[in-house]
Amino acid sequence: MANTLPDRATSIKLAEAIRSECLKAARDAFTDASESGLCEEGAIEAALGAIQSVDTERIISRILNKTQLLQ
Repeated sequence: MANTLPDRATSIKLAEAIRSECLKAARDAFTDASESGLCEEGAIEAALGAIQSVDTERIISRILNKTQLLQ
């Protein structure tokens, strides 16, 4: 793949996929932490940590590969 920026539609797909993955990671981590007995502040910290660990490279590769297959 050339070092060019994705078009607007692809950029939007990337942003939406990353946002979606971050929200899912945060919700799951918050729920797990709460059910494990952490206080609310601890559960929030777990959710923030989960967002930081989202594999953005994987998401970007997945979206760009799908986009290239459709072209």
